[in-house]
Amino acid sequence: MEAFLGILTLGFAWFWILVMLLSLCSVAFSIWMLIDCIRREESNFKDKTLWTILLAVGLFLGYSLIISVVYYFVVKRELDK
Repeated sequence: MEAFLGILTLGFAWFWILVMLLSLCSVAFSIWMLIDCIRREESNFKDKTLWTILLAVGLFLGYSLIISVVYYFVVKRELDK
C-alpha cells in the first residue's frame, strides 16, 4: 500500500510540474504577443488600441492564451510576411 501511495504521489508531482510549465509558457507567450502589439507601428494595422486592450485585459482575467493565439494568427503572421 505504501509503495502504491508513493507512486501515486510521484505521478501527481509530475502532473503539477507539467501544469506549472505549461502555465508559465502560456503567460510568456501572452506577454510576448502584448509586447509585439505595443511595439508595432500604428500604420501597419489599424486596430492596435483594440488588440492592446484585449491582450492586456485577457492577461489579467485569465483568458490570455486564447486571445494571444488569435492575435498571432490574425495579426502577427499576416504582418510579418
